[in-house]
Amino acid sequence: MLPLRSRRCDSKSRALVFVQRIADGKELAKALNCGFYRGSSDPEFTNKQRDATALRWWKGAQVQDRVMVATDAFG
Repeated sequence: MLPLRSRRCDSKSRALVFVQRIADGKELAKALNCGFYRGSSDPEFTNKQRDATALRWWKGAQVQDRVMVATDAFG
């Protein structure tokens, strides 16, 4: 395993946390207080919400928007 290195994050830094299951992603995003991007297999998540979640992460205006949990639908 590679050692973790501490580094300072700036306003351009972003983090993605990929999960395999939607249920895990919902739980993790809630715990991290961040967005959760998933595909159309979740009927509760509309295309409009999907676009807004990705855009918030991309812009990263707020600290909580700089981290996003996602399924492989984001990739």
